[in-house]
Amino acid sequence: MGSDSPKLRIVIADDEPDVREFLSRACQHCGFEVVAVAENGAQLARCCADCPPDLILTDIMMPEVDGLTALGEIREHIVIPSIVITAHDRPELRLQAAEFGAVAYLVKPIGLASLKDTLEIAQQRVAELRRA
Repeated sequence: MGSDSPKLRIVIADDEPDVREFLSRACQHCGFEVVAVAENGAQLARCCADCPPDLILTDIMMPEVDGLTALGEIREHIVIPSIVITAHDRPELRLQAAEFGAVAYLVKPIGLASLKDTLEIAQQRVAELRRA
């Protein structure tokens, strides 16, 4: 990530506290600003409505409202690129994630190096959207 690039503002959603903590620390370590952390899709949708981020980093399988349903609800109001994280590597989930604006689909467990690479790609996508 170039030092002249503005920090990406990220919202993280995952129902597992350890995963939320890892993702938050990893994003901050990579130079991104974590503006909100959610435990489920309902909280994710509220966070994005209150203060739209540049990027969403979300798990799929969460209580109340799952991550893909939340992305669909968010997309009805605003287009925000997302990175989808899941323990379930299923083609139909990949397709649905792409339909809702996912720029990447990561399968747990996630390593710091692959997350960093994915965040850099997502930052390029956000920059493209800003120029459009």
